[in-house]
Amino acid sequence: MWRSSRSRASICADRASYLASGTQSELEGDPWLALCFLLTFQEKYGWGFYERFFAGMNTTSSQIPSGGRRWTFLRDRFDEAAGVDTTAEFTRWHI
Repeated sequence: MWRSSRSRASICADRASYLASGTQSELEGDPWLALCFLLTFQEKYGWGFYERFFAGMNTTSSQIPSGGRRWTFLRDRFDEAAGVDTTAEFTRWHI
């Protein structure tokens, strides 16, 4: 269950306009928008998604790459946690 002093609606208030014409640098520069991106995976896969994601991260021996490759690394870890290809969601979010 979501508990915060900010509602999910206020965190994701700019989601529609971002998805329509946002840029990756805009996402990276706005912590609320970035949180909204992360919350889409919780909405779709439940909190167990992040339990699996962090369990996998705790066992990875890979170093997290920098630059654009870090998004590929993250997407691959999200694929593992979700059990499906999450590329479409990354693409939808202009990543």
